[in-house]
Formats: sequence, C-alpha cells, structure tokens
Amino acid sequence: MRSIKLLAAVAALAMLAACSSLDVVANQAGKSFDALIEAAGSEKRDAGWAIKSPDGQASFIWAKSGSDDALLEIDIQPFLDAGLDPSLLPSNYTVSGGVFTIEIPKSDASSADAPEKAFKNIILNHRTSIGYHPDMDHFNIELGGGNLFEWAKDMLVLTDTDTNQEKDAVFALNPEPFKNAGVNLEAVDGWAHAEVPVHVDGVSTLVWKLLKPFNLL
Repeated sequence: MRSIKLLAAVAALAMLAACSSLDVVANQAGKSFDALIEAAGSEKRDAGWAIKSPDGQASFIWAKSGSDDALLEIDIQPFLDAGLDPSLLPSNYTVSGGVFTIEIPKSDASSADAPEKAFKNIILNHRTSIGYHPDMDHFNIELGGGNLFEWAKDMLVLTDTDTNQEKDAVFALNPEPFKNAGVNLEAVDGWAHAEVPVHVDGVSTLVWKLLKPFNLL
C-alpha cells in the first residue's frame, strides 16, 4: 500500500511539473513580449504594429487591419538572388511590392489600442499558436507550415552560458517551400540555413530552418 501511495505521489508531482511548464506561456509570454517591444521598438502598420530586424529585411506584424492577425513580411530580393521562382511558392505566401508575406489569419476582432494589449489578445484568443522552446529559452508564435517568430524569455544576457545564447529574437522559416521554388538555401544573403532543436511530442529533435537572429541589448 505504501509503494502505491508513493507512486501516486510521484505521478502527481510529474503532472504538476508538466502543468507548470505549460503555464510558462500564460504566465510569461506577454511580459517577455512587452520587453521585446521596449528593446526593439514597434512601428505602426495598417491598424497594427511591426517589429523589424535591424537590417530591415524582415518584420513580424500583429493585429493587422484591426484583428488578431499575425504575419511575417520578408524582403524577397535575397531569395530572388538565390534562385527563387515566386510562382512556385505555396498559396499562403503572398508576393507584392518587393516583399513576401506569410500569414495565419485570426478571426477574433480586436479592440486593442496598444501593441502590448494587441499581442496579449493573440495569447488569450489563440493560445495554441504560442509555444515555448526550452532549449533556447524562447517563446514563439507559429505562422503555419513551420514558420515562426521567436523572442527571448529574458532579454537580459548575463553570461556566455545563458540558454538565450544572445539571440533576443529570431525569424525562422521552413526552408522546404523555398528549396522547392528553386532557392539555393546556402546562398540567401542575411539568412543562415541551419539545424535547430525542436520538441516533438516531448522529444527533442533537429530540424532545418532558414534563420535570421538578432540581438537588441
């Protein structure tokens, strides 16, 4: 009987730990995104807001057109220079005015009048779009098809061993659609083609991404 009670207690502790891990998004994703906005600044964009990479080649836009939409807007020229045929991109990759966008529309109307509040609406209304990457200590928002925008849980880098690894924010693209559209993935200026760890069903595995990381502090 004692061993059964002990096993039950261990199981309860494991469940509590799992719940605490899941709660890190609800408890800290909004606050850490606030810190990202403070460090990077936000740009007003079509009834929404944008955070741009320092080189100006990539933007994460949220609450576009007064809704909870979120999208990536990427300078297309480096991809064209690396062999991209835009006509071969998937239908949710919209090409216009020298950029391509990757968007997952959200249907809930937003009355947010500030960038911080608008992003918290996404966390509240679309919780499954927000993830946590423990290997890098990053939160991320999923834009569909393996495309992500990530930001550090803690902008402050204290040591060389911090899990943040001095990457305050990262644009991460699924390379397969670009490869299928003729892009030489090793030749996209301003982007790195590299393997990164992700968690699938609780197991860490390596996947290929096109990455644009940047530091703010």
